[in-house]
Amino acid sequence: MNTRSLLLLFTIILVTTISVSAQPVQMEVVPTSLEFLNGPASQTISLHFSSISESVSWWVTTQDDSANWFTVTPDSGNGSEETVQLTVSIHSYEFPFEIFDLPGEVVIHGMNTTPDTITIPILLHFLGFTDPGSVDENWMATPYSIHLLNINDSLTWTATTSSNWFTVHPDSGIGSNWITGAISENDSISSRRGCIVIGFNFTHPRIDTVWVTQGGRIPCQLTVSPTSWTINDYHAASHTFQINDGGGTMIPDWNIPYDASWITCTPWHGIGNDIITALADENPDSAGRTATITIIDNHSVPDTVMITVFQPGTYISNVNYRDIDFPTQFAIRKVYPNPFNSSTSIQYDLPIQSNITLDVVNVSGQIVMSLVRNTENAGYHNVTLNGSSLSSGGYFIRMMVAGKMNQIRRIELIK
Repeated sequence: MNTRSLLLLFTIILVTTISVSAQPVQMEVVPTSLEFLNGPASQTISLHFSSISESVSWWVTTQDDSANWFTVTPDSGNGSEETVQLTVSIHSYEFPFEIFDLPGEVVIHGMNTTPDTITIPILLHFLGFTDPGSVDENWMATPYSIHLLNINDSLTWTATTSSNWFTVHPDSGIGSNWITGAISENDSISSRRGCIVIGFNFTHPRIDTVWVTQGGRIPCQLTVSPTSWTINDYHAASHTFQINDGGGTMIPDWNIPYDASWITCTPWHGIGNDIITALADENPDSAGRTATITIIDNHSVPDTVMITVFQPGTYISNVNYRDIDFPTQFAIRKVYPNPFNSSTSIQYDLPIQSNITLDVVNVSGQIVMSLVRNTENAGYHNVTLNGSSLSSGGYFIRMMVAGKMNQIRRIELIK
């Protein structure tokens, strides 16, 4: 090969080498567009190069209507990595009332890349809001209204309720609108909670929740006066008792179960304040007898009040019962000391001979100790509670007469 041929071959190789080394690197992005709802939020863009090259560099510019409502990080780099993750972050932004969609662009520029520019459109959708964001009412029936604000006129929505004690109207619509409804009266002392679910039908569906809370009624404080009746002798007798609801928004609906065959109450049921008359039959037996008139009302606290009744018999051990100093009512008269450290004395009164149960119960209502389970004579009684086996804390002394609740007294054990 002559000198001219060698020189031509060298020129061809040099041109080819320069051409290969100057070939641009392919640049692409995924995804090619972004959509956001009601920012702030963030999404990522994967910037990918076909190969690593020191000759490649890139940088980012943004077009956001001069509002600066989003940023891109990182915003520049070189060709040292094949894939770079870019984070597009939406900031908190105070939308003008008339704005529903906010457009923007992320522009990626490349040096020694093909293409040398990639534009990624960004769209921030503002789907509006509810006013108020929650509804809070008392127990009474009441209407309410919710305003769906700043919603695109082409955007459809639906509204559904989670409970049947309140309504919503309309249950669907387009654009900004008013939703009205009615909450029914709450007959319970417990509050209740439900929600209105508003679904916006969009490319990315969105759900707003409006919580509806309704308070419960105030329970009445049912009382009866007097709470005991000691009949003078074995003859038939009558007595009146006053039932009082003690206020509250719940009207008491009370009744008197059939507790004793020898006592009749009139009326045996009623609504609100009232006066009942109890009629006791003549006692044909020589022994005295006791009974309890129980008044029940599920709308009050407590829901049960009781009247204890004692009627003497025709004969008491040749002693005139009028001369005996008996208590006039069942009672836990005194607990001393209280609070106590290790032991305390419990004094209780029985107006008649009765089957008595005296227990110590915890705050959960469980019996932790039994003090008395016996039939005891009428009079003044005393029992000692040894708390060495109990943990520190609050307890209750519960007294039951003939298997029915009579009295409760709170005690405190401190070790």
